[in-house]
Amino acid sequence: MAGLKDTLFGVQATLSDAVDRLDGLETDYGEITQATKATLREFRKGVKEDTCFLTQEIRNLYTFVEHELRAIRAEVEEIRTE
Repeated sequence: MAGLKDTLFGVQATLSDAVDRLDGLETDYGEITQATKATLREFRKGVKEDTCFLTQEIRNLYTFVEHELRAIRAEVEEIRTE
């Protein structure tokens, strides 16, 4: 009977250790999930900022080219009328 009690205590200790390890894994999983979400938010923010910057650069370039084309057309028209 004493051997059975010792075995049960051993099993109980092993199960208790397994439960503690599972709790630790759940905590690790939660921390990893939060860190991943934060990383994705930062990445999304960076992509959005870069996209806005590039969009503005394209608009500026478009305006510059449009202005230059108007100037060239005006020069061509001036030369044609001479």
